[in-house]
Amino acid sequence: MENTHFSLDELLSLSPNQTFCNESFSFMNELTIQDVESELGNQSKKRNREECEGGEEGEGSRKRSHREDEEEEERIKREKKRESDRKSALRYRKKKKSEAEKLEQKVNELEEKNKFLKNEVNQLSKEFLELRDFLLIDFICNHL
Repeated sequence: MENTHFSLDELLSLSPNQTFCNESFSFMNELTIQDVESELGNQSKKRNREECEGGEEGEGSRKRSHREDEEEEERIKREKKRESDRKSALRYRKKKKSEAEKLEQKVNELEEKNKFLKNEVNQLSKEFLELRDFLLIDFICNHL
């Protein structure tokens, strides 16, 4: 006779009236309470392992999965913070570059205005000297 073992689910699915008396199936005599208890223990261990690996949370897996979840959340937070910092630094650099370009443009405009005003001062100075010379000549000619 060959001994064949069945799982607890298979045994529980049998009705009390079913018996296996042929030569290939004789398990009823060998089934003991220890077998049932060990099968229940194995199912419990499987359930805890499944819960630890991503199923429902089990008592034994809470600390480890909770710690891993916290570490993963911290890692994600750090990545988001770094990305936010990069974007902020990029905005800051663009703003500073824009301000520098505006200042450079303002310097160029002021230099152009300064040149224009210097030219005007020179022209007015020349005109003043011409008028003064004219008045002097007129005064000398008419009053002497």
